[in-house]
Amino acid sequence: MEINRLSLVRRRANTLYEKYDLSVPVDLDTIIRKKHIEVSYEENQVGIDGLCKLQKNPPKIILNTEMTFEPRRRFTMAHEIGHICIPWHTGVDLCSLDNPYVKIQGQQMVNTQELEANIFASELLMPTEWLKQTFELNTENLSGLVEEICSAANTS
Repeated sequence: MEINRLSLVRRRANTLYEKYDLSVPVDLDTIIRKKHIEVSYEENQVGIDGLCKLQKNPPKIILNTEMTFEPRRRFTMAHEIGHICIPWHTGVDLCSLDNPYVKIQGQQMVNTQELEANIFASELLMPTEWLKQTFELNTENLSGLVEEICSAANTS
């Protein structure tokens, strides 16, 4: 089995899920409490969903007060927890979940940390094993299946 950064990220999410004996829908407050993460909500002028101050002790997550759709807020929170739990993520990350790209010398490049945090959040909120055990792949109605999964996991 090939090990790459994305599989390591998935493994970290699964380890957290098992360590805190979580179930779907995942109680993110349990993780926040056990990992001593501070959370605050602030109005945001620049359109980001959240930001994570990783070098603070304890680490701090700031969420945009304008993000009122609960499933989106939960995914953003799990994404920010990902930045905290992935050891090679450092510094302050400003997150816009809609655009995982960064411009470097005029070219659109994938922002690897944003991609990894999205994968972490997806695996934490909707673990692959849970998906396999709970849902049957229905290629006739994929949009219905996605809605069912999002509803069960309370995420976007």
